[in-house]
Amino acid sequence: MVAGTGIAIGALVAAVLVSGGTRRVRRGRKRDAAVATGLRRGAMAGSSLGLIALLRVLAGLTPLTTIFVIAPFVVAEVVLSTRHP
Repeated sequence: MVAGTGIAIGALVAAVLVSGGTRRVRRGRKRDAAVATGLRRGAMAGSSLGLIALLRVLAGLTPLTTIFVIAPFVVAEVVLSTRHP
């Protein structure tokens, strides 16, 4: 149940971000970059939500563990967003 919810939320976030990012651009490298960014952010959202839900089920969710779960995803997104193609 937890894994399915994480996958579903990740897919929904990815679909929204890809459709929003590709709405302005029809072809070319910018469209490919927008698709890749939307898929990456959707995967990050789904996996972080799945990890938090798993910790909640295992009764190990505290504010400190939430920070340790979310922080690597935030750092990875900052690093990947600042990288030039």
